[in-house]
Amino acid sequence: MMDNGYATYSDGAGAESRDPSEKYIPAFIRGSVEAFGAVMIKELIPMIDRTYRTIADRDHRAMAGLSMGGMQTMVVALTHLDMFSYVGTFSGAQFLSPPPSSQATDPAPSPFDPTTSYGGVFADAASFNSKVRLLWMGAGTAELSLNESLRENAEKLRAANIKVVQFHSPGTAHEWQTWRICLSKFVPLLFQT
Repeated sequence: MMDNGYATYSDGAGAESRDPSEKYIPAFIRGSVEAFGAVMIKELIPMIDRTYRTIADRDHRAMAGLSMGGMQTMVVALTHLDMFSYVGTFSGAQFLSPPPSSQATDPAPSPFDPTTSYGGVFADAASFNSKVRLLWMGAGTAELSLNESLRENAEKLRAANIKVVQFHSPGTAHEWQTWRICLSKFVPLLFQT
């Protein structure tokens, strides 16, 4: 199932009042990421499980996204590991760490740190690896900053003993060609026993 990621709250309230995991997201998109996560968890997944013959548990549920959806996937899936065991991001901002000071109104996120990113979900590698059957990240080699970020952060994860699969699509940019190739590499790895 694919949904439009541009969700917002009708009251205009930001995520600060709703979900503390969203502090890792820059303020200009924070409300929409949190709202999308709420739609995914509270509406889409229950509707899918009611409508289709699914195995409705975390071991049989994957989430992946491209570009902004890749960043949303990382936030939603990694802060709801009780619901997802397969996570994929295609040309998405892979890692966000809390800002250096909680006093600033919207400081830039700090460089990725596996011990603090996404509420410290990577801090215990054995626990993370037992819950997440696949953490998959891809980008095109022509989308230079995302590709370099993927390389650097995957290295940090591996140094922290986190299992991660990374893919670099040769010669493609921030475009559908990259995302089609990423999808074709990601899907065959899902739900393998």
